[in-house]
Amino acid sequence: QISPLAKKVLALMEQDRAYASDPLTIKTLADRLRTQPYLLRQVINGELGYRNFNAFVNLYRIKEVAHRLEQAEYHNTPLLTLALDAGFRSLAPFNRTFKDHFGVTPSEYRHTLQESN
Repeated sequence: QISPLAKKVLALMEQDRAYASDPLTIKTLADRLRTQPYLLRQVINGELGYRNFNAFVNLYRIKEVAHRLEQAEYHNTPLLTLALDAGFRSLAPFNRTFKDHFGVTPSEYRHTLQESN
């Protein structure tokens, strides 16, 4: 059973794209949810099982970019543009997080998708 706070966190991330706002900190997200940062941390780390706040937020960000890379309308959009729009502040953390999750760089991912189409 998922707690009411966890439901609110997920809704804010999935429906409102809270992950894309800058700057996004545990404090700004807690304020939006009208809760304390330590309670939010407990939900993200304990209940939802993420290593830390950044891992939680960055997963939403790279999933959005990966989804956009699959859509024809974004085939020529620069990766930096997609990364910034998803909430990353620069290319290096985006590339590192993306590769850690998908096992390939964003440009390799895009290239593979374009070859298969």
